[in-house]
Formats: sequence, structure tokens, C-alpha cells
Amino acid sequence: MARRQHVTLTVLAVTVFLSLVYFMSGSRSKADYGYETTHNDVFDPSDYDTLAETPSGSDGLVDASKPSLDISDRILTGGSIAPKLANATAKAELGRASWKLLHTMMARFPEKPSDDDSLALKTYIQLFARLYPCGECAAHFQKLLRKYPPQTSSRNAAAGWACFVHNQVNKRLKKEEFDCNNIGDFYDCGCGDEEGKGNGKGEGQGEGEKKGEGEGQNKDGIHLDMDRLKKGEVNMAVTFKDGVILGADSRTTTGAYIANRVTDKLTRVHDTIWCCRSGSAADTQAVADIVKYQLELFSMMNGKAPTTQTAGAIFQEICYANKDRLSAGLIIAGWDERHGGQVYSIPLGGSLHKQPYSIGGSGSTYIYGFCDANWREGMEEAEAVNFVKEALKEAIKWDGSSGGVIRMVVLTAKGADRHLYLPDTDYKVRYQ
Repeated sequence: MARRQHVTLTVLAVTVFLSLVYFMSGSRSKADYGYETTHNDVFDPSDYDTLAETPSGSDGLVDASKPSLDISDRILTGGSIAPKLANATAKAELGRASWKLLHTMMARFPEKPSDDDSLALKTYIQLFARLYPCGECAAHFQKLLRKYPPQTSSRNAAAGWACFVHNQVNKRLKKEEFDCNNIGDFYDCGCGDEEGKGNGKGEGQGEGEKKGEGEGQNKDGIHLDMDRLKKGEVNMAVTFKDGVILGADSRTTTGAYIANRVTDKLTRVHDTIWCCRSGSAADTQAVADIVKYQLELFSMMNGKAPTTQTAGAIFQEICYANKDRLSAGLIIAGWDERHGGQVYSIPLGGSLHKQPYSIGGSGSTYIYGFCDANWREGMEEAEAVNFVKEALKEAIKWDGSSGGVIRMVVLTAKGADRHLYLPDTDYKVRYQ
């Protein structure tokens, strides 16, 4: 009998122990097992109750295998951080660039995003609103987000939401509103790698700005943002008795905005072979770097310096092979023992032209008459320098996209000689 009582007590003790373990484990929070709550602990519940997304079959829980963002409501929904931006020009440029970024981002967003993708976009938009460099603009944008929360269930939903919110801003600024059903006609993300997907809602050009009907569109229906490609400048190269002279202004512009006042547009590709660059700065710099490498390799393998004609042929081969991808206008000039001073020009399209002198850039349209009237063959170096300087001064005077200092390089049998003239002295004094 005593043995049976002992066994019964043992069973009861084990049962009590297991019960205690069960209740203790059940009292622990789900977070202790790696689970997270729904998206509402990332976004303010009062603002996003209607947007709370719960993955099917999860009973309100997110898969424990997904990483935790650990971002509090206060970080995402706090007030704007930046102070007021008083400069109206800077504010407008900032707005255009920001809308372009947002519309391009929506156009590149997946059509069927994952939960993490949607959450990432929502979080980015909230943080973007807080960190926007214009304080009063950020505060207004945050109000819009509270009233019209971001829609991130698909690419079309995100792009449509961005267009709608953009229109709310345009309405406030009394600017023209977009037809969101045809937003792709105004904003093209340039998504050439996703044929048929880039027609929805592409990059913006700014508040209230849009392309004219058919403008910037080729026969294939591909939109070309020509405003982005226009870089104001003027450059030229001329032959003279003992060699060649290249000259250029120093202003680089993007639309009406002066991006750089002291750009050096004269690029050395070999000892006595240089080039003037106009068009897209990135494109022309990349091409010049490639040609410089090829000419150094040529010189090393052949044991002699390349000719200007060789340099021009390499430039032309690259530009023509990539004529649909590059926005590059180049002038190649140099001196070599075989041909003396030579000038070659490569306009858009990649054709190669040998000329006694060549001018390029937006400012060139103002000085064709001046150059035709004043250039003559066989000039002395001093005459040629003065001719180039006066021509560039005229272009700077009349072209709003040209300006800054005047840089020159004189290429002869003696090598390269750099010149620098500043507007402070009306370009009369040489500083280099």
C-alpha cells in the first residue's frame, strides 16, 4: 500500500511540474520567440489603421525569419528636422529634383512587391518627409502623408499615389495639375531594361512641369529628356603657323542652374593632343579616359607618339559605336611631327571632320560670323591667342549658358602651354 502511495505522489509531482512549465512558457511574450507584431508598431496606428497589412495565415504575426526594423513611431512620425529655406531658387530646384527622384522610384518599384518591399517604401517616404531640407515644405508634405497615406501594394498604386500627392502640391502652388491616367506621357523613368514596364509612372521634371505633346519622343515612342542633356558652354580649337590652340569657358549648367563656374573643359589625352568637351559631362569624361588609355597603350607598343589623326579615329570609333547612348560633342586638336597642327571635330552622331578651326557648345551659335570674319590661315601664335580670346569673350557676352574664366592650351613642338584669363580684368591679363 505504501508503495502505491509513493508512485501516486511521484506522478502528481511530475504533473504539477509540467503544468508550471507550461503556464510559465505561455506567459512569455511572442516577441521572446522571435515574432514581431504587425506593421502598426512601425507606423502610427491613428494614421495608418486602414493600411495595416497582415500576411495571410500568420494570425497577425510576421514570419520570425524576417529581420526586425526596430524603428519607433516617434522616429517615423516626428516633425520636420530642417529649418526654413528662404532661398526661392534653391527651393524650386530642390522641389524639381525631389519629385524626379520620387516618380522614378515609383516607376522602378516592383509590380508585385513583397511585404518587406512595401514596408521599405513606406518607411522611406516617412523618413524623406522628416529629413527634407526645406522645413516648411517638409511640414506640408507630412500633413499630406497623414491625410493621404502612401499606397505601396503595387507599382501602379505607388505611382498613382505619387501623382495624386504631386497634384495636391501643385494645387497649393497654383500650378498646372497632371492627368494621372496619362502620367507616363509626362514622366518617363527611362526603364529601357524593362520593356513595356516603363510606361507607367516615370520620373518627374518638377512641380507643374511637363513635356509638350510629342516633344522629345522618337518614332519608337521613347521619351528623351533633352533638358537634362543640355549643358551650356562654348569651346573652340584653331590652327596657326606653329601648332594649334584650344580654348573654352568654364561654366557648366543644367538647365537654368549653374552647376560649376570653374570647370576645366580642356582634357589632355596625350602629351600634345588635347580635346574640348561639350554635352554630358559624364559621357565626355568617360570617352576621354578611354581614349587616353588607348593612346598610352599605342605609344608603349609602337615606341612613338600617336598622331592627332589616330586620336581622332579612336574618338570617332567610340562615339559612333555608342551614338544612341552618348550625348557628346568633341573637338580634338594636337600637334605631331608628321602633320603639324590639326583640328578634328566630332558632333553628335559620331562623324569625324577635319577643319582649320572648329567651335562647339551652346555659345558657338553667337560667334560663327565673328570667326568667319576674323580667322585667317597661318596666324602667328600671339594673333591666334587673341583671336580665340576675343571669340570666347563674344560667346560669353551673348550666351547666358556660357561664362566664367577662359582657359587655353597652346600645342606646338615645344609641348603644351596653358593660359588662364579671368573676367575681373576683362580677360586681358594672363594668370597662367
